[in-house]
Amino acid sequence: MLTSRLCTQEQLETTTHSEWCTRIKEEPRLHRKQWEFCYIAQVLHERGMLAPGRRGLGFGVGQEPLPALFASFGCTIVATDQERTAAKMAGWVTSGQYLENLADLNAHRLCAADAFNRLVTFRVVDMNAIADDLVDFDFVWSSCAFEHLGSLEAGLRFVKRTMDCLRPGGVAVHTTEFNLSSNTDTLEAGGTVLYRRCDIEALAAQLAAAGHELELDFDPGNGPADHHVDLPPYQAELHLKLQIGSYVSTSFGLIIGKSAHSPQRYERLVQTEHRQRLNPPIPIPGDWYDQDYFENGLKSNWAHGYSWTLFASLFQETAQFLTEFFSEADSFLDIGCAKGFLVRALHERRKEGCGFDHSRWAIDQADAVAKPFLRLASVDEVHFDRQFDVLLALSMLESLTEGQLQAFLTRARAWTRQAFFATITTLPPAVERQAASRPDCDLSHVTMQPRAWWQAAFLRAGWRQDYAHRLAQQFCQNHPLILKMGWQVYLFAP
Repeated sequence: MLTSRLCTQEQLETTTHSEWCTRIKEEPRLHRKQWEFCYIAQVLHERGMLAPGRRGLGFGVGQEPLPALFASFGCTIVATDQERTAAKMAGWVTSGQYLENLADLNAHRLCAADAFNRLVTFRVVDMNAIADDLVDFDFVWSSCAFEHLGSLEAGLRFVKRTMDCLRPGGVAVHTTEFNLSSNTDTLEAGGTVLYRRCDIEALAAQLAAAGHELELDFDPGNGPADHHVDLPPYQAELHLKLQIGSYVSTSFGLIIGKSAHSPQRYERLVQTEHRQRLNPPIPIPGDWYDQDYFENGLKSNWAHGYSWTLFASLFQETAQFLTEFFSEADSFLDIGCAKGFLVRALHERRKEGCGFDHSRWAIDQADAVAKPFLRLASVDEVHFDRQFDVLLALSMLESLTEGQLQAFLTRARAWTRQAFFATITTLPPAVERQAASRPDCDLSHVTMQPRAWWQAAFLRAGWRQDYAHRLAQQFCQNHPLILKMGWQVYLFAP
C-alpha cells in the first residue's frame, strides 16, 4: 500500500494514476495537483474506505473533484471550506478556487446527480477551530490546505486535531508543501509555509506517541520531471517541483491511521468479550439477523446502518449492471434479500424482482416498494413452483454451512432458466481456512473458502460452466462496479 511520500514522476506514470485520472475526467499530466487528487483517492481505496456507508470529511475542498468522486462510491461526504469573506481576503475567490455553491463540486458529473444531492453536504469550517461535533468519520482529507493556516505550527496543530474527527481505525490523508531545498531554513509564517523534513518527522513522532500509525518516505524521485523546477508563472503541464521564494518545493502526502483500539486495556477486553458473545450459532437462525446486524454494526460491516438512503446508489448501479449484462432476462430472484433494496432497484428498471430472507427483522423493516415481492423463508425450506431467469446471491452463500450450501445449490437449479450470479467473500488460494484471519467484520461469514472450493461446490450440485461461461464470468469480474466493490464473481448455468 502507499505510504506517506513525496510526489514523483514515477507515480504519475503508473496505470493506477491513469485510472484515477479517467475517474475524475482528466488527461494524465505531470502536475502535482493532479497527483494529490489521485494519491488521496488511491490511499482511501486501498484501505477500503471508498464504499457505501463510509463517512468522509474534507477540509478546504474549494472546487476539487474528490467529494463527488467519493460520493460516486456511495460514501457520505461532508465537504468544508472557510467562510467567504476570509476566502476573499486570502485570494481564493478571485482565483476561482473557492466553493460558491454545492453543485460546483459535481460540475464534471463524477457522481449521479440524485446520489450527489443525497450524499454530499457542505459546511463552513475554520481549519484553525474545528467544531467539536465533527466526529466519527471513517476518513478525513485535505489537499494542499494546511500550509495556508498562517504558520508551521498552525498547520501541524490542524493535522493532529483532525485525528479527533476519526473513529478508531479511521484514516487521515493530507497533502502539503514540502521544502526540498533546506532542512533548516524555510517559510515559517504567512499565506504559505513550507514544511521541512524535520517538521514532518517531529509530527510523525508525536502522532506515533499518541498511538497512530504512519510510515514516511522522502525519496524525491529521479526522473527528468523530478529535476525540472517550474518558475512563476507556473506551467500547466510540467509542474512537479516549483520555486516558492528562494526554495524549491513539491507536494508531500501524509497518511495517518488512527489506532483501531481503545487506549484503555479494560475497554479492549470488554469489546472482545462482547463480540465473542455475538458470534452466531451454527447454522445461523433467522432471529440472529436483528437490529445489531442491520443497524448497529455490531455483527456486520454496516457501522452506520443499512438503509436505502445510504445504499440506494450502490443497488441502483448494481441493478443497472445486472439488467445490462443479462439483457434477455426479465425475472430475478434475490437470495438473502435483506430489506429488498436490490429488488426495489430492479423494479425501478422495469424488471420483475423477487426475494426471500429468513430474517424476520429484515422483512419487517423491508423497503415499502419492495415488500410486496419479498418472502420470509430460509434456504432450507424455501420452494418455488416457477422459474426465474437469473438467481442472485450477493455476499450470502458464505453465511451457510457446507451442508446447507450443497443442498440449496442442488435444489435451486430447478428454479433457474438462464444463470446463477453470485458474489462471495473468497479466501486467497494459498490461505488455509483454519489459519486465515477474517477479512471483514461480518460475523455471519462462517464458510470461508478459496475460489476453487466454491467452483467445485457449484459443479457438484450440477451447475455448468463451460468456456463461454468462464469468459462471461471474467468479463463481470473486470467490470468497473465489481472492481470498485472488490467483489468475487461466480457465474454458472443450470
